[in-house]
Amino acid sequence: MCIRDRIYAECDSLDVSMVINNAGVMQVGLEEEYNQQDRINMIQTNCIHYVLLTQHFVEKFQKRQNKSAFIYVSSAISDFMASSTGVYGATKIFNEYWSDYVYYEYGNNKQIDVYCLKPGYVNTNLSQGRVEPLKVGITAKACVNAALRQLGHTKKSYGHISHQIIDILGTFSTHYITMKITKFLADRFLQKPKQKST
Repeated sequence: MCIRDRIYAECDSLDVSMVINNAGVMQVGLEEEYNQQDRINMIQTNCIHYVLLTQHFVEKFQKRQNKSAFIYVSSAISDFMASSTGVYGATKIFNEYWSDYVYYEYGNNKQIDVYCLKPGYVNTNLSQGRVEPLKVGITAKACVNAALRQLGHTKKSYGHISHQIIDILGTFSTHYITMKITKFLADRFLQKPKQKST
């Protein structure tokens, strides 16, 4: 039994009111550095499961007496072109588009809240060992608290105030300074961890 089927089985007897699609795999590097299965696994984890979990729970949400919610976790990286992030960035763009679609189809009925969170750097296992260029990383708890405060008030945001500021600066630099500054910052963020010498 795959993990998705286990989730369905364990949730069938529960009154689930919120689904948070936060599963994610991040691989950075040039295309020749990864085999095809690595890329397939990243796309399945970051995209396919979002769709299938939505499909499973949306009918249940429509039948609930109380309000329900879908939260989709994308990333600020979906707004910036950065070296070595092609597939990962594309999956995050997919997450944002999918959230917009679910909002369009189901979020307007006031029974289901749909929210897309596009955080910047969050100190988690996914970001472990990566360089944080602007020292605006936040804890996972701060990220969650910011997202929950905005649920029901907007369909999409960067969540925490520090990430909203970085987005404004990124947009400004993209449009008015040069793409090179944005690329430099993104490349610094996505540097591979340095190998420790033995």
